[in-house]
Amino acid sequence: MSDQVKETEIEDSDKMGQGPESEVTYRPELMIPFRYTQEDAIRAFHDYYDGRPLLPSVIKKDPTPEEMQGGFVPYLLYSGIADVDITYEAQNSQKVGGDPKIVKQLRDYTVRRTGTANYRRVQVNASKEITDAFMETLEPFQYKDLKPIEETEEAGSLQELTEIAEDREKAEHRLSATVSETFRNTVRHDYVKETEQHITFHDEKVECVLCPMWVRQVKIGRQYYNFAMNGQTGKIHADIPPSRIKSVLTFLCCFAVGTGIPYLLLWLTWHYLGTESATSGQVIALLSVIFGFIVTNVFMQNLFRRMKKSKTALPKPNLTQKHYASCTVHLTVDKEKLVRRQMVNNRNVAIKTEEY
Repeated sequence: MSDQVKETEIEDSDKMGQGPESEVTYRPELMIPFRYTQEDAIRAFHDYYDGRPLLPSVIKKDPTPEEMQGGFVPYLLYSGIADVDITYEAQNSQKVGGDPKIVKQLRDYTVRRTGTANYRRVQVNASKEITDAFMETLEPFQYKDLKPIEETEEAGSLQELTEIAEDREKAEHRLSATVSETFRNTVRHDYVKETEQHITFHDEKVECVLCPMWVRQVKIGRQYYNFAMNGQTGKIHADIPPSRIKSVLTFLCCFAVGTGIPYLLLWLTWHYLGTESATSGQVIALLSVIFGFIVTNVFMQNLFRRMKKSKTALPKPNLTQKHYASCTVHLTVDKEKLVRRQMVNNRNVAIKTEEY
């Protein structure tokens, strides 16, 4: 990142109160400017929903500039050091030959990893209105574009920024997930399960940043549906609800055509060949209905596949960063102990077991 980008300094005045239940707040000082404009978001909306025939008409309605709203989502970026002690159960599986009753050998291990993890800019959604699950569909944001707020074009509209409250429980959950995943990647076995974890964090630094996004929200009945676009990378998340009325009408029309045409062709064929009988009409009707159901089922499945097909409306973003920020591991204890070896049959039943 450029030297011009300032790190957020956390003053004592940012921390409200000293008690264990006091709420810690941070004032945004950095932001990622919009790379995509409102016109880009509207064009992406049209491109994304184009070719999805069963969408409700209200979803596909041309959004006005007032409906496509741009805004910033607050994030807290955590950097620091974690002391880690994690124990795992692990297993390797290997096919063996010779004895027809034995198909593979299983080796069970206990694994322990102890050390420190230097994590940098692990992102935690600090918005109270937008859920983590929703924002994860638009992540990651790339920190190379971070700028001090006063150096951006949006600075004038962000004069009265409110302080962002920290959810420490959520932050530690994200930090623990990031650190434990990094340590887990050092255990190279076929099967790994974490059994015990101890992680403590210290030397922590927190930056409060604002990340851009475009959103359009549509209400159908009692349900809200969203179209959202990452204002920096162009990554899109959109709800794709099929219209019940369109689905039913399409099914009925397809079934009518898929049944009527075969019925007419079969009736003309049997009539031309002079093979009509008392039951011929029933046979023709049954065959036509079966054919109509098959054709309609294939047609509707194809439509629903087109509805769910992932699309990139804008040029695919170059997401070179991982979902979470970088995390470097320094191991002080790297122990693996073989505790059991088993010979098993094709039903995974142990034939022979050796304990260590």
